[in-house]
Amino acid sequence: MKYARLGNSERNISRVCMGCMGFGDPQRGMCSWTLDEESSQAIKAPYVPHKLVGVMAQNG
Repeated sequence: MKYARLGNSERNISRVCMGCMGFGDPQRGMCSWTLDEESSQAIKAPYVPHKLVGVMAQNG
């Protein structure tokens, strides 16, 4: 797994995690720049048959 530095901090997180941070629903308390359920599903759909989408990639 590849890791990347989180901003200017000394923390490293997986690139997979960083890519999933944009999923969520602003109407449910997430940041205003997150994608809604419908948009998130369109991105995640190709990965579901390969079981590459888990709890961490769920909305909300």
